[in-house]
Amino acid sequence: MLKKSPLLAFSISAASLLSACGGGQSDAVASIQNMGTITKLVSTVAPNGDGNPYGLAIAPANYTGINAATGAKNVLQPGDVLVSNFSNSAGANTGTTIMRYVPGTGSISQFYQEKAGAGPVAMAISNLGATWIANFLPGYSNPNAGTTTGNGNVVVVTPNGTDFPNGTGVIDNSSGATFNPVGDQFAGPWGQAFGIKAGTAAPYFFVTQVNSGSIQRQKFVPGQFARESVVTIGKLPVGTNTLDPTGPQGMVYDASTDVLFVVSTASNSIVAFPNATTTPGLEASTIVYQGTPLNAPVGLTINPLTGSLLVVNQLDNNLVEILPNSISSPSGIPTFNGQLIGVKLLDSTPVDAVKGTGSALFGVAATKDAAGNLRVYFTNSNTNTLNVFQN
Repeated sequence: MLKKSPLLAFSISAASLLSACGGGQSDAVASIQNMGTITKLVSTVAPNGDGNPYGLAIAPANYTGINAATGAKNVLQPGDVLVSNFSNSAGANTGTTIMRYVPGTGSISQFYQEKAGAGPVAMAISNLGATWIANFLPGYSNPNAGTTTGNGNVVVVTPNGTDFPNGTGVIDNSSGATFNPVGDQFAGPWGQAFGIKAGTAAPYFFVTQVNSGSIQRQKFVPGQFARESVVTIGKLPVGTNTLDPTGPQGMVYDASTDVLFVVSTASNSIVAFPNATTTPGLEASTIVYQGTPLNAPVGLTINPLTGSLLVVNQLDNNLVEILPNSISSPSGIPTFNGQLIGVKLLDSTPVDAVKGTGSALFGVAATKDAAGNLRVYFTNSNTNTLNVFQN
């Protein structure tokens, strides 16, 4: 039986912000400040004992779930939720499992087990169902190059949770990928996002490097991912806290504006990189929002009803909603005046910033339910569960 817990909440609202998030204009619940129920859906512990769920991704609605070549139904279906386990059964950050939750049945099962990496932090799913996994842990064997590297990797798997042949889905500093600048290679992949700019057909993935601060765009040829082209489009500060590295973390791409939003944990902010799919190289970031109530922000997603940003904090277990509020400029590059919409507490466990205990949140992803209401999935590492926040 699903367990429901009362929600502890603190929200800031104004008439203008309610209008911006759809309040009063529709029967659909479109903002976290109008939501009040947290439901524990399932345990994310894998058959091998892996736990500590971090990454979270939802198979997109524009993905058919069908193999175009054979007409067969894939394992991964639209709306399925993937969760990555960062740690093994002993608590070391060497987890290798990706779990698949099916909302329609409430079932969860293992979707994929890593062979060329460990410590999966983040995931993104393309419109064709390929899943890209950012692996932080160094020291694995590269099946393509036959070497060992210590800088993490990105592994691409099929919609059936299988590897691409001959190591072509393993991307790292030794796989044959090209980097621009040449010396700015993988250094702890930590965030992952997918995007196709509106009105175009070219797909891109984006990855953050938590140890170097690099924000990178990945251009690829399907089936030959290992030899992709990687361009650094931005840099953010790096650091550490008692829990994790604090370089650039979660990110989300807005196809309608070609803007990549990235969480900068070290500077306690959310920043934007305009022209994310077209900029030829390094660009300065633009601050969207900085300071409280952000508190070591990590995971990031977009509210599909309003375009607001939803971010989870590592040091107080809060979910924060911020309207980016883009402002046009003569240069054509937008600036932002982010406005706080609301804050909700998702786990009441006190967080000890010194010892690192009590911190529950990392992965977050948003979608709509059948009635059009906002649903926010999030991982909880205190309980090793996938949860949903809704009205």
